[in-house]
Amino acid sequence: MANQFNADRSLVTAARNLILGQSAFLRSDNATQNMNINGNAAGSITAIWNGTGLDDTGGDWTRSGIGSQTFASKKNGTYGLDTGVASLNDTIAFTDSSDSNIASSYSQISFWLQPKAYPKGSDLQIKWQTVAGVDEGLMLKIASYMKSFDLDKWQKVTIPISDFQLIENVGKLVLTFVGAANQDFWFDDFELTASDGGGPYIFEIEPPVGEKWHVSMIVLIVVAPSTGWTADKFGNISGGLTNGLLLRQRHPLTSTVIWSLNSLDNVDLFGRFHPQDDVIFSDGNMLIGFMIKPSKASIVIDDCCLLEFVVRDDLSSLEDVRAFVHYGVEDVEL
Repeated sequence: MANQFNADRSLVTAARNLILGQSAFLRSDNATQNMNINGNAAGSITAIWNGTGLDDTGGDWTRSGIGSQTFASKKNGTYGLDTGVASLNDTIAFTDSSDSNIASSYSQISFWLQPKAYPKGSDLQIKWQTVAGVDEGLMLKIASYMKSFDLDKWQKVTIPISDFQLIENVGKLVLTFVGAANQDFWFDDFELTASDGGGPYIFEIEPPVGEKWHVSMIVLIVVAPSTGWTADKFGNISGGLTNGLLLRQRHPLTSTVIWSLNSLDNVDLFGRFHPQDDVIFSDGNMLIGFMIKPSKASIVIDDCCLLEFVVRDDLSSLEDVRAFVHYGVEDVEL
């Protein structure tokens, strides 16, 4: 439809009335709200690669591409993998003896990485292939599952297998260095966790088909004892989180992550969110609401563009954790 103009040649615009709505983030498998649960995967571990040495266990898959096994680059065990300085589009591949049904057998893949050099524009990506080298499923950005690429710090990367949208059997895991040359990493402990209960758990907001929700505020509520909230804890969980509480907007059909925030500790909670005034109850517990208020930015969700929290650590020691979204339902009137 062509644009319509008033007599003074100004553009005719539609008045938009956004009806107020509020909804809780609900767990995708049972529609519960409480996020103070153990989101760790519960299944047994299969080693893809963890170095070769007397202190390392498990049968490593065959490694190819750039990098070398070194003592200095280890996170655990005897050896880690030092990529060296990567050229643009360099790869590292880990290949099993045969293809298998990774999608139904495993709930997540995880590994440790320590950035040594991450130039502006760098992008580290991960995908699955068949043993013969045929791409299957989706290529994902590792940045979508991390807090940051701070140099010389170990971080654990945990990715739900479902995000890869695998249909066929696969047997090769491939890392690709794109965006910029001269990336440099240490890696260790590439592992698959069997599908045997446990997390990660996804809490989502999904509007009805045909509706668009314009988000005015996302609220994360954390309730925990009022003492012990140091910078390196998550609430009062000692040591913070290993994988992080992940907030993201995602296309479910393509698993494309539009944006994501990963919180490992209280520095992240108070820095990435806008904290409300705390409330201390008579039982000694403290409630803080951590908010995101998109004023200049626009967050619009519909049945093809979801809003999700992903619980990948044990939050069960917290008194309560849940999240809500405030929104306006799009209703255009001419």
